[in-house]
Amino acid sequence: MFRILCVVLGVLGLFAGEGDGPKFFSVYQEQVKPSMVGAYEEGAKAMIAVLKEKTDRSPYVRFNTISNDKFLYTYVTPIENFAALDSMRSAWDETFMSLPPEMQGKMMESMETVDHVNTFVVGLRPELSYSPENMKVSPVTAKFFHYSFYYVLPGKEQAWEAVAKGFKDLMAEKKMDVGFSVYQKFTGEDLPAYAVIHFGNTQTEIMQYFESFMQTAGEKGQKLAMEGVLATRKHETIFGMARPDLSLE
Repeated sequence: MFRILCVVLGVLGLFAGEGDGPKFFSVYQEQVKPSMVGAYEEGAKAMIAVLKEKTDRSPYVRFNTISNDKFLYTYVTPIENFAALDSMRSAWDETFMSLPPEMQGKMMESMETVDHVNTFVVGLRPELSYSPENMKVSPVTAKFFHYSFYYVLPGKEQAWEAVAKGFKDLMAEKKMDVGFSVYQKFTGEDLPAYAVIHFGNTQTEIMQYFESFMQTAGEKGQKLAMEGVLATRKHETIFGMARPDLSLE
């Protein structure tokens, strides 16, 4: 039932925070066929309902979900390290085999609603992220997320990270009350790549923040933005909406 890009990073915002050291996440995305979204969500909710009843469920059998208007569903699970991926796969295999045959069949049938799948691992970069104490909107309670994906030129990783750190310092200097989280993509295609996630209660709120920040940042912000462009080979943006109804804690 799962798949991702990341958005990077999705749902990732739900786990954002300074913390100690990097935090890793297994990201699974499914690109659903537009004509089969209803059947896809119906199947996902049925599976989640059954899994919630399993009191002996592995801690790896959990995920937070984000979807967007392009029919992309992103499922994110926190992991301790890369070695945990094998444990996670085993946990899901065991869980699947423990389900009633009817539910196993429905899960297999639900894959007919999916066009393609993408998986990868990302890690939070707290030293590049900005999380003020007076943060206006918490990533834990935010309803919308804006993802900016930066596909960096090989060899320009340090230059791009310097830009991210520069924006963090600039926002702290201006005492901005809106934070952002930076994630690095460690596995999958199109490396090196990073995702910058902003969060808010509406899309309009997030866009108003962008406009306000660039006005406040002035020439220093414009210079940083240009340096970021010079280190980037491709840039994509996407909005996502938190889906607690399709998440499993």
